Amino acid sequence: MNDRDRALLLRLQEGVPLVEEPYRAIAAELGMTEAEVIARIEALLSRGIIRRFAVRIDHRKAGILVNAMVAWRVPPGDVVQAAGVMARSPEVTHCYERAVVPGRWDYNLYAVLHGRRRDEVDAPLPGSPGRPVSPITRSSSAPGN
Repeated sequence: MNDRDRALLLRLQEGVPLVEEPYRAIAAELGMTEAEVIARIEALLSRGIIRRFAVRIDHRKAGILVNAMVAWRVPPGDVVQAAGVMARSPEVTHCYERAVVPGRWDYNLYAVLHGRRRDEVDAPLPGSPGRPVSPITRSSSAPGN
């Protein structure tokens, strides 16, 4: 890693500008070309220096005030299909599989839902598989949600 990589990492930690061409804007600030910024980010990712490059929003500022996690017991051969059904629901922000712990935790598929109101996350998911345990966790910052 060289000084240009370090400068880019420091700039990326400030956030990516919300403009039409964010890498070009960063490049202009750092005296690089847009292609160089993109190539450096790709190289830093491939070398594991940057582990993840993603958008992180403040859910509450975006109006997303309630969430729920639902655990499902789904036969192993049906997990991909069930996850696909859940992921098509607009309330589901992510869906993932985890290994069961026999006799302690028998649920293998999880769906996390976010909404503006409690009724948005309490409604049944269309085509829901298996029998859910709902909710495992729920948080809300809005009264009555």
